[in-house]
Amino acid sequence: MNSWIEASIRLKNFCGIDKQLQKQIEDEKSRWVAILERMMSIVFFLAGNNLAFRGSSETLYTPNNGNFLGLVQLLGKFDNVMMEHLRRVVNKETNVHYFSKRIQNELISLLGSEVRNNIMNMVKSAKYFSIIMDCTPDVSHVDQMSLTFRFVDVNEEEVEVRECFVAYKPICDSSGDGITGLFLDTIVQEFDLDMNDCRGQGYDNGANMVGVNKGVQSGILNLYPRAFFNPCGCHSLNLVIADAAKSSVKSISLFGFLQRLFVLFSGLTKRWEVISKHIEGLSLKKACETRWESRVSSLAAVRFNYTSVRDALQNLHKETNDSVAASEALSLIQNMEQFEFIVTIVACTVVAFSVVASSTIITAKEIASLAEINPVFKAVRSRRKKRLFEYEAVDETPTDP
Repeated sequence: MNSWIEASIRLKNFCGIDKQLQKQIEDEKSRWVAILERMMSIVFFLAGNNLAFRGSSETLYTPNNGNFLGLVQLLGKFDNVMMEHLRRVVNKETNVHYFSKRIQNELISLLGSEVRNNIMNMVKSAKYFSIIMDCTPDVSHVDQMSLTFRFVDVNEEEVEVRECFVAYKPICDSSGDGITGLFLDTIVQEFDLDMNDCRGQGYDNGANMVGVNKGVQSGILNLYPRAFFNPCGCHSLNLVIADAAKSSVKSISLFGFLQRLFVLFSGLTKRWEVISKHIEGLSLKKACETRWESRVSSLAAVRFNYTSVRDALQNLHKETNDSVAASEALSLIQNMEQFEFIVTIVACTVVAFSVVASSTIITAKEIASLAEINPVFKAVRSRRKKRLFEYEAVDETPTDP
């Protein structure tokens, strides 16, 4: 018993015959913990700033080896722990370095799981929640469903409404029933939530999401009547403005003009240099088909640089050796020198920037005066509709644009 007690005391106080070996084991353990702490901090930094981890090379001290290895090398210049670790790796004193892409992915997965668990604990603590979903293909052309929770976080300091993204899920069946099934399986099996506590749904206006008969919102409402659906306000507003713009032939022609203008100058580097010399502060932008707000930049580039854009087109028309480009430039110049074009672009810019609409004609006349263009509308030839019977009234075509 005395021998056993003495051995126990020596082990606790690291006074045994293997004292040095135990100290080496503890020092080695502490060193690896310190290395992992620094690697996790690097992962936090890159993920928090939305930066890529890997480059074209996965070897230390080689060009283009990515942000992760680059930060490891940077720490190795000033931090003693990482400096010693890198020395051992470079001198091949150890084959274990924990810098591989597999370890990086494992660290990302572990940290992501911890963040997701914290979010789910907050959702469960709040009890009631709403769901926000959207689907889009990734670079590998696989449809991904993004899942976000909206809930009220009540803590000791304040009450805050939170929106937290929790997962991407690949979609095999993009129909309303397929997305609904995938969502419910994720909620119940993976997150262990009770859908009876769901109080809201928010999606865009896609038919598979908001369809009354087979959409996701109707499928969930049939099962959980308190999960009220509210479509995305921004997407709805975008559709209203985009459809309103399509109702005007002048508006359609204007954005067609902007697209032709962008394609012409972006086709070659030399052409882009021509427009860059004439426009300062703003540059030509591609007119996006799906988001009205993104068209503001393409409008502003021409609206606030009308004379400069026309001069650039004239310069391109005179100096280019490409007959097709010269012809296109001349066609665009002729469009720009019509007063209707100026009124249209000013009106659309007014709508885009929410400016008082009554200033449209005045501003258009000021631009036309600077460009030495007669600020009058071209007369529209009136066409009479043939009457089938004499008692029918004469149809008059309005001539005032």
